[in-house]
Amino acid sequence: MYLTTISTVYNHYKDTWFYILEQVITLAHKVAEHPSVDASRVYLMGASMGGYGTWQLAMSVPELCAAMIPVYGGGMAWNVGRLSERGVWAVHGEKDAFVSCEESRHMIEALGKSDKVRFS
Repeated sequence: MYLTTISTVYNHYKDTWFYILEQVITLAHKVAEHPSVDASRVYLMGASMGGYGTWQLAMSVPELCAAMIPVYGGGMAWNVGRLSERGVWAVHGEKDAFVSCEESRHMIEALGKSDKVRFS
């Protein structure tokens, strides 16, 4: 099951995910607990603001997801150690005009080398 963090909430919460983080966590738990969902195979994914939300949701409740794919996002690298047992595939273009590639690179470097971590 994929849980995609939707960046359309941008229109209402332009500066940060923190205003709605508790609601997103509650929603993610409800989805993961649904009888048709294999809770051991929940994958988080989001792009741009959704990429930031993906990092934040995974770091807030790492037990919720098996892996994550943040696309041109970033976050609080000091907290990324909580994801050491999770698969992470961060994707970011060097020429991104809106989110610096350094945001993703900083997160991946903080995770360290692992066969569970990929950056492209």
